[in-house]
Amino acid sequence: MPGIPGWDGRPLCLQGLLHSSAVSSYLSYPQLHQPLPGSPLFKASAPALAVSHGSRRAAAAPLTPASSALREGSLPLAMASPGQFIFWSIISVIIILAGAIAFIIGFGISGRHSITVTTLTSAGNLGEDGILSCTFEPDIKLSDIVIQWLKEGVMGLVHEFKEGKDDLSDQDEMFRGRTAVFSDQVIVGNASLRLKNVQLTDAGTYKCYIITSKGKGNANLEYKTGAFSIPEMNVDYNASSESLRCEAPRWFPQPTVIWASQVDQGANFSEVSNTSFELNSENVTMKVVSVLYNVTINNTYSCMIENDIAKATGDIKVTDSEIKRRSHLQLLNSKASLCVSSFGAISWVLLPLCPYLMLK
Repeated sequence: MPGIPGWDGRPLCLQGLLHSSAVSSYLSYPQLHQPLPGSPLFKASAPALAVSHGSRRAAAAPLTPASSALREGSLPLAMASPGQFIFWSIISVIIILAGAIAFIIGFGISGRHSITVTTLTSAGNLGEDGILSCTFEPDIKLSDIVIQWLKEGVMGLVHEFKEGKDDLSDQDEMFRGRTAVFSDQVIVGNASLRLKNVQLTDAGTYKCYIITSKGKGNANLEYKTGAFSIPEMNVDYNASSESLRCEAPRWFPQPTVIWASQVDQGANFSEVSNTSFELNSENVTMKVVSVLYNVTINNTYSCMIENDIAKATGDIKVTDSEIKRRSHLQLLNSKASLCVSSFGAISWVLLPLCPYLMLK
């Protein structure tokens, strides 16, 4: 009715019904039906809540931002419950541990330590068997040891040994049937390679590559090829004087020959000696013959034959009652090539295999 405060022109019974329905909905779903301050519904609902529903005052009270966030499930991190904090802490620890395990596994696969590998520069005698010397830190796990021999300028492998036996599937054709390792000595650190029927083309730079359960390593080796032999010393008797004959069957490249005397040290015997080189049937190696004239009794003479691979010496002493002979051969430039571990490992040095041969 006109003049009645709060009347909106509708019948009073309808307006009261609407107010009653709104209050009922607000009590059932207060977060969805919160009346706006200053509206007729807000003014009408507040007394009703106070009188008829005193037990629901807390539910009917306007929501604070914190309580609204709690009802909507968007709890701030600072207000997380102890259970949620423990849950996310466990997840974080699991992620960190998984990353650490992945790092350790990756390092174990791709980051093996270096091991000590030692090679010895040596020479091969044409037509004979040669040794390419290589040693490494011993490993009792034979199945984990891999030995690879490679040659600079050659596509295929020279030789491969793995899982306790030879694997020649990738061997280069030029080495087919000519290589072998000392399989019974691999477990003690011997990776040396036996090369059969040495040829001039076998000369070059080789690599000895080793993998074990301890790690991996490699070392290079310079291999020279040529021909060398021990000289034979004899006495030539003739009517005028005695002479000495020094003869070696195979040398290549062509060597030099020098005579020396134990009594006349520093003497030059080139004017009283004659040296010749005779090509052998294979047209590569040569026979060396040198004769020394005007020798004296009870003196020791030496015939020294040398090229850039080897040095051979023949000694002879002639007395009134007997002749004493001695010869020896020494390979030149035999030196070790060492690849040292990054740790304090023992350096396994291979002694030269027959660089110095003494015959009597």
